[in-house]
Amino acid sequence: MNAPLPERVISDNDLVRVLPEFARDVAQDAMTITVDVTNKQVNDAFGASATLSVQIIVQDGRPLGLINRNLFLDVMARPFYRELFARKSCTEFMEPNPLIVEADTPIYDIAELAATAGPSVLRDGFIITQNGKFHGVCDGLSLLRTMSSIQEEQHRQLTSSIEYASTIQGAMHAESRLVLQQAFGEHYSLIWNPRDIVGGDCFYARMIDGQPFVCLFDCTGHGVPGALLTSIVLSEADRLVALSEADRVTGVADHIDPAAFLGALHRRVKTVLGQTEPTREVTDVDDGLDAVVMRFDAKNKVATISSAKLPIFLRDEQGQPHVLKGDKYGIAYRDVPSDNQWTNHTVDLKLGTRIFAATDGLCDQIGGRKAIAYGWNRFHASVKNHAIADVRRQGDQVLDDFVNYQGDEMRRDDITFVGIEISQNWLDAGV
Repeated sequence: MNAPLPERVISDNDLVRVLPEFARDVAQDAMTITVDVTNKQVNDAFGASATLSVQIIVQDGRPLGLINRNLFLDVMARPFYRELFARKSCTEFMEPNPLIVEADTPIYDIAELAATAGPSVLRDGFIITQNGKFHGVCDGLSLLRTMSSIQEEQHRQLTSSIEYASTIQGAMHAESRLVLQQAFGEHYSLIWNPRDIVGGDCFYARMIDGQPFVCLFDCTGHGVPGALLTSIVLSEADRLVALSEADRVTGVADHIDPAAFLGALHRRVKTVLGQTEPTREVTDVDDGLDAVVMRFDAKNKVATISSAKLPIFLRDEQGQPHVLKGDKYGIAYRDVPSDNQWTNHTVDLKLGTRIFAATDGLCDQIGGRKAIAYGWNRFHASVKNHAIADVRRQGDQVLDDFVNYQGDEMRRDDITFVGIEISQNWLDAGV
């Protein structure tokens, strides 16, 4: 009655169990009796088989009720009950209102019906009919096992899909990693650490007219929703770069002016999400992103930086720290006007200058002895404390400080950190 579910081979050669879909898939044989069977005969049948848990009373093939083994034997064990009821009809102690479902009833519907019917279903199981005629039974434990197997398989499939999505999200960053390596060699640090398998942080780097163009994006949310938004943002960033390279269209200045780029990205993502002024009253969507955009000009020895909300941390050639505050408005949100403009900051680039940017997953993380947010001050202090290390090692040490501060607290958000150091080779390349 409790045979294991069969197995099949799927395309990836993994063995998985075939999961039941309908009531007929979990039907088990059961002993049926008619109304003229006596309680003595019911008792004898239970005594003859230790595995017989229920007997189904039928009339003209249709179930009338069931007799639960434990309940029946408990009743018959009471003083004088055997003498009083042994010759009477088995209907005397039957459950007259068991859960009865048709064979083509979906498993999920059965689970809902069982929850409504109450604990008796776990005790007695339920009866399965085919066109109203008795077809089989399923005990409560088998139903629980079935639902557990279905949920486990659904979780496996979902996790497998998300893990593959993570591969795709990583592939979307491949060109950016290559650009950073080609532009800065060993003089950059990059940490991309989604909270979940996929995340809402992303980075973007391209060479435009020989100049490195580097972006850091922190999209609303994390996990799958955040990852979906990153795909939109990266796609629109590529579109804007392609348009600029093709004909320097209005809206994005020559060589991709960072502030103008943020404005154009703001309008495009806002349109994609239906958050422009004509449509925003008919949608509940209010998503967007924080961003840092940096253009490095080796010829003129300057970096042009524009930021939506995120601070930028600098270390000049003497090792002195500086902070550039990002503009207060994020990108694409419903309440940010479509014509909003962001500010450019110009930073002189000299040998040893370092520029750092991070998403607010670091700032907002709870941890430490007082269980409070990490904050930008601690991040900045960590950057300064490890300034003697090369920039790649410095990034690892900053991450270690963050992880130690987090301790046993749950990770709240994705974290991404980028640090770039101006090297002699890079400066010489602009001569």
